[in-house]
Amino acid sequence: MKLLTFLGTGRYEPTNYIWEATGKRKYTKIFPIALTEWLQPDEVVVFLTSEAEKHDNWSELKNAINAKPVDIDDGASEDGLWKIFAAIVENVKPGDRLIIDITHGFRSLPMLGLLVAAYLKSSKDVTVQHLVYGAYEARNKESNESPVFELTSFLNLFDWMVASKHFLDTGYGRPLANLLDKVDGTIGELRNGILELSDGLHLLRPMAVTRSASELEKRVRQASQEAAREIPPLVEMLCHISESYGRFAVQEGSPKQQLEAQLKMIDWYLERRQLAQALALAREWLPSLLCVFFGVDMLNTREREDMELLLAGGKVKDRHTGETIKESHRINSWDTVPAGKRMRTLWSGSINLAQLRNDVLHAGFREKPKKPEEIECTLHKVVGELKAIWAEIKDDIE
Repeated sequence: MKLLTFLGTGRYEPTNYIWEATGKRKYTKIFPIALTEWLQPDEVVVFLTSEAEKHDNWSELKNAINAKPVDIDDGASEDGLWKIFAAIVENVKPGDRLIIDITHGFRSLPMLGLLVAAYLKSSKDVTVQHLVYGAYEARNKESNESPVFELTSFLNLFDWMVASKHFLDTGYGRPLANLLDKVDGTIGELRNGILELSDGLHLLRPMAVTRSASELEKRVRQASQEAAREIPPLVEMLCHISESYGRFAVQEGSPKQQLEAQLKMIDWYLERRQLAQALALAREWLPSLLCVFFGVDMLNTREREDMELLLAGGKVKDRHTGETIKESHRINSWDTVPAGKRMRTLWSGSINLAQLRNDVLHAGFREKPKKPEEIECTLHKVVGELKAIWAEIKDDIE
């Protein structure tokens, strides 16, 4: 375990530092002395300017504990702050377990210490076991007792922020679920809901997404009160997640709402340039739409095949004789379908959604695969057409 601490040239006064959470106390004017006694680190690294190295504070500290001095810039400029940042990073090895003390940091060093800690967790896979501050200015003047603030939870807030944003931006919820896994109670119970929604989005399971989105709203409401006590900023993050994915929530037993939610998912994928998912779901949405229009189960394979046949013209002919070898039993009902012509044009006409999907999901293993920019451009047209089709037909669907 390694202690990283700072030392300046300030006039430090003796006080009884009290770490209430651990029951520890120490009378000293230089806080790292107390930390070293309490936590017994294997190594103590002290960051100090050349001026601070000549000061009595350093003499007192090095006489009390075995510490390694590291010279740093005075931080009077932006370039100087980056040099301090680099000096701290250079003295940390991958996998280190750290105690970071920002008590005697001068100017903006406490803030820099927090940012460095977040950076090290990400870049060097270190464990920050404690981020602490001996709050002399908050002391009880009558008893001369100064509290020790454990700031590690503020550092962990970065993890929550990054994981939440990643989930919102990409739909990948594993990092957020891993954090929730460490929390007890109703907050922790959100984990499974996040994973179900995440898996549904990435594995193209729209029914699972709509179900999970509906459940997530309930789970967030249940967890919000507890989150307000345990991790207050988490409440707003969870509400934002609930609002964002609430667009996919569907009332049970409503095929029309299911279709609307899936159309929103296609848009969601496209906005995030998850083109393969957007295209795959777009291709499946048209047969689903026809299933609902004709009042049959959109999950029935034979019915879906018939809807695909309808979209392709309703008949299959022998290429040599021209004779009809297969025909949809709904072919005579096609004229009753609103936007029917538009659907067929999209499916196998000028845009040819079916072939475009095959081009992408067969990984381009064709003689003339389409270029990525062509696929994206066409996909925008596809989504525009789907929305136009929905606008024409939705009033005819119960």
